[in-house]
Amino acid sequence: MRPRLEAAALAVSGAAVIAFLVSFGLGLRGERAQPVEPVKTADHEEITVPLNRGNGRRVEVLNASQRSGLARQATLRLREAGYDVVYFGSAAGADEGRSVVIDRIGDPEVARSAARELGIDSVLTRIDSTRLVEASVVLSKDWQAAQDSAARQESWWKRLLSRLRPAA
Repeated sequence: MRPRLEAAALAVSGAAVIAFLVSFGLGLRGERAQPVEPVKTADHEEITVPLNRGNGRRVEVLNASQRSGLARQATLRLREAGYDVVYFGSAAGADEGRSVVIDRIGDPEVARSAARELGIDSVLTRIDSTRLVEASVVLSKDWQAAQDSAARQESWWKRLLSRLRPAA
């Protein structure tokens, strides 16, 4: 009788281990909720933006201009577009006057798409594997001016539309 109980206990234990391994394997492939990070916008409103990890579009955003908050604005736009912005902050050195997106791995597609997303015309390749990103965005005074112009144009349209709407 004892050998039968031992065999049954071994079978149940083996089935439990197999069930655990199968559920663990399925859990690794399943959909997960994306983590979010609180970000404060220029008007100090706090919003949450999904962090997209592992999509092969890791970028850093560096502000070379003298205007604070520029890197944060670009980071917010890139994260909304699905980029994994792993770092944003100030750039060392002088402002060259022209924004640029730098390909860091020798495959400029990520740099080109980030440049399109931000409205930047200049894309360079400077391979640097120590940065651990596919692209570096360096913002300059020209990007600031473009953002200010777009905000003024949007504001102009909003004022015009509000005047054209009939009063309720």
